[in-house]
Amino acid sequence: MPDGFINLQLVKSVYVEDLTVSEAAKAVKVAYAGVLHDPIVSIDVKNFQQPYYTVLGQVGHPGKFDLRQRTSLPEALAIAGGLAPTAKTQVFLIRPVSGETAEVIPYRVSDFLSGNSKRVEPMDLRSGDMVFVPEKFITKFKKYVSYGSIGGISGTSLY
Repeated sequence: MPDGFINLQLVKSVYVEDLTVSEAAKAVKVAYAGVLHDPIVSIDVKNFQQPYYTVLGQVGHPGKFDLRQRTSLPEALAIAGGLAPTAKTQVFLIRPVSGETAEVIPYRVSDFLSGNSKRVEPMDLRSGDMVFVPEKFITKFKKYVSYGSIGGISGTSLY
Protein backbone atom coordinates (compact mmCIF):
# COMPACT_ATOMS: atom_id res chain seq x y z
CA MET A 1 0.00 0.00 0.00
CA PRO A 2 1.18 3.62 -0.45
CA ASP A 3 1.41 4.03 3.34
CA GLY A 4 4.06 1.29 3.65
CA PHE A 5 1.77 -1.43 5.04
CA ILE A 6 0.82 -4.76 3.51
CA ASN A 7 -2.58 -6.17 4.38
CA LEU A 8 -2.71 -9.80 5.50
CA GLN A 9 -5.56 -12.20 6.17
CA LEU A 10 -6.21 -13.33 9.78
CA VAL A 11 -3.56 -11.00 11.28
CA LYS A 12 -2.86 -7.28 11.52
CA SER A 13 -1.27 -5.33 8.68
CA VAL A 14 2.53 -5.26 8.67
CA TYR A 15 4.62 -2.13 8.05
CA VAL A 16 7.33 -2.99 5.51
CA GLU A 17 8.45 0.37 4.09
CA ASP A 18 12.28 0.61 3.96
CA LEU A 19 12.65 -3.15 4.54
CA THR A 20 14.43 -5.46 2.13
CA VAL A 21 12.38 -8.26 0.58
CA SER A 22 13.89 -10.81 2.98
CA GLU A 23 13.23 -8.54 5.99
CA ALA A 24 9.62 -8.07 4.85
CA ALA A 25 9.18 -11.85 4.48
CA LYS A 26 10.53 -12.31 8.01
CA ALA A 27 8.11 -9.65 9.34
CA VAL A 28 5.17 -11.43 7.69
CA LYS A 29 6.33 -14.76 9.10
CA VAL A 30 6.46 -13.21 12.59
CA ALA A 31 2.96 -11.74 12.11
CA TYR A 32 1.57 -15.21 11.32
CA ALA A 33 3.48 -16.95 14.16
CA GLY A 34 0.39 -17.13 16.40
CA VAL A 35 -1.83 -18.42 13.59
CA LEU A 36 0.35 -20.71 11.45
CA HIS A 37 3.09 -23.15 12.44
CA ASP A 38 6.36 -22.29 10.66
CA PRO A 39 4.80 -20.68 7.56
CA ILE A 40 6.71 -20.45 4.30
CA VAL A 41 6.58 -16.84 3.11
CA SER A 42 7.50 -15.62 -0.35
CA ILE A 43 7.23 -11.98 -1.41
CA ASP A 44 7.34 -10.71 -4.98
CA VAL A 45 7.74 -6.97 -5.51
CA LYS A 46 5.54 -5.81 -8.38
CA ASN A 47 6.36 -2.13 -8.31
CA PHE A 48 8.40 0.24 -6.18
CA GLN A 49 9.68 3.77 -6.38
CA GLN A 50 13.38 4.06 -7.01
CA PRO A 51 15.21 6.28 -4.52
CA TYR A 52 15.73 9.75 -6.02
CA TYR A 53 16.69 13.34 -5.29
CA THR A 54 15.86 16.58 -7.09
CA VAL A 55 18.14 19.52 -7.86
CA LEU A 56 16.47 22.86 -8.60
CA GLY A 57 17.59 26.38 -9.31
CA GLN A 58 20.87 27.68 -10.65
CA VAL A 59 22.62 24.50 -11.84
CA GLY A 60 23.58 23.32 -15.31
CA HIS A 61 20.93 20.57 -15.56
CA PRO A 62 18.17 20.82 -12.93
CA GLY A 63 15.98 17.77 -12.55
CA LYS A 64 15.22 14.51 -10.81
CA PHE A 65 18.09 12.03 -10.40
CA ASP A 66 18.20 8.39 -9.29
CA LEU A 67 19.90 7.83 -5.96
CA ARG A 68 21.65 4.57 -6.79
CA GLN A 69 24.56 4.85 -4.40
CA ARG A 70 25.81 7.02 -1.57
CA THR A 71 25.80 10.58 -2.95
CA SER A 72 26.91 13.70 -1.11
CA LEU A 73 25.36 17.11 -1.66
CA PRO A 74 28.45 18.43 -3.52
CA GLU A 75 28.38 15.31 -5.74
CA ALA A 76 24.69 15.90 -6.47
CA LEU A 77 25.51 19.45 -7.59
CA ALA A 78 28.23 18.10 -9.89
CA ILE A 79 25.87 15.47 -11.34
CA ALA A 80 23.35 18.26 -12.02
CA GLY A 81 25.93 20.07 -14.16
CA GLY A 82 27.55 22.20 -11.47
CA LEU A 83 26.66 25.66 -10.32
CA ALA A 84 25.45 28.04 -13.02
CA PRO A 85 27.28 31.38 -13.39
CA THR A 86 24.24 33.10 -11.82
CA ALA A 87 24.28 30.82 -8.75
CA LYS A 88 25.18 31.82 -5.25
CA THR A 89 27.34 29.47 -3.20
CA GLN A 90 24.41 29.29 -0.82
CA VAL A 91 22.51 26.02 -1.17
CA PHE A 92 19.49 24.66 0.67
CA LEU A 93 18.80 21.01 1.29
CA ILE A 94 15.06 20.51 1.69
CA ARG A 95 14.60 17.15 3.42
CA PRO A 96 11.23 15.43 3.94
CA VAL A 97 10.32 15.00 7.60
CA SER A 98 6.74 13.82 7.20
CA GLY A 99 4.20 13.58 4.40
CA GLU A 100 3.58 17.33 4.37
CA THR A 101 6.60 18.87 6.11
CA ALA A 102 10.22 19.34 5.08
CA GLU A 103 13.26 20.58 6.99
CA VAL A 104 15.28 23.37 5.35
CA ILE A 105 19.02 22.89 5.92
CA PRO A 106 21.36 25.64 4.68
CA TYR A 107 24.61 24.38 3.17
CA ARG A 108 27.67 26.53 2.55
CA VAL A 109 29.23 25.20 -0.63
CA SER A 110 31.97 27.86 -0.47
CA ASP A 111 33.22 26.40 2.84
CA PHE A 112 33.26 22.90 1.38
CA LEU A 113 35.01 23.98 -1.83
CA SER A 114 37.66 25.91 0.09
CA GLY A 115 38.45 22.83 2.19
CA ASN A 116 37.08 24.31 5.39
CA SER A 117 35.70 20.94 6.54
CA LYS A 118 35.54 22.12 10.16
CA ARG A 119 32.57 24.28 9.21
CA VAL A 120 30.71 21.98 6.82
CA GLU A 121 30.53 18.26 6.08
CA PRO A 122 29.80 16.78 2.63
CA MET A 123 26.25 15.80 3.69
CA ASP A 124 24.85 12.58 2.15
CA LEU A 125 21.50 12.75 0.40
CA ARG A 126 18.47 10.62 1.24
CA SER A 127 15.67 9.58 -1.05
CA GLY A 128 13.21 12.44 -1.61
CA ASP A 129 15.72 15.19 -0.80
CA MET A 130 15.53 18.41 -2.78
CA VAL A 131 18.61 20.58 -3.37
CA PHE A 132 17.86 24.22 -4.17
CA VAL A 133 20.46 26.67 -5.49
CA PRO A 134 19.10 30.24 -5.44
CA GLU A 135 19.93 33.01 -7.88
CA LYS A 136 19.65 35.67 -5.16
CA PHE A 137 21.03 35.37 -1.65
CA ILE A 138 18.30 34.23 0.76
CA THR A 139 18.47 36.01 4.08
CA LYS A 140 15.35 34.62 5.77
CA PHE A 141 14.12 31.05 5.82
CA LYS A 142 12.06 28.82 8.08
CA LYS A 143 13.62 25.68 9.51
CA TYR A 144 10.50 23.67 8.60
CA VAL A 145 8.19 24.30 5.66
CA SER A 146 5.11 22.63 4.24
CA TYR A 147 5.49 21.24 0.73
CA GLY A 148 2.76 23.59 -0.46
CA SER A 149 4.88 26.59 0.49
CA ILE A 150 8.06 25.44 -1.24
CA GLY A 151 6.70 27.04 -4.37
CA GLY A 152 7.00 30.30 -2.41
CA ILE A 153 10.78 30.41 -2.80
CA SER A 154 11.43 34.01 -3.72
CA GLY A 155 14.16 36.61 -3.94
CA THR A 156 15.27 36.84 -0.35
CA SER A 157 13.17 34.36 1.60
CA LEU A 158 12.28 30.67 1.72
CA TYR A 159 8.88 30.15 3.33
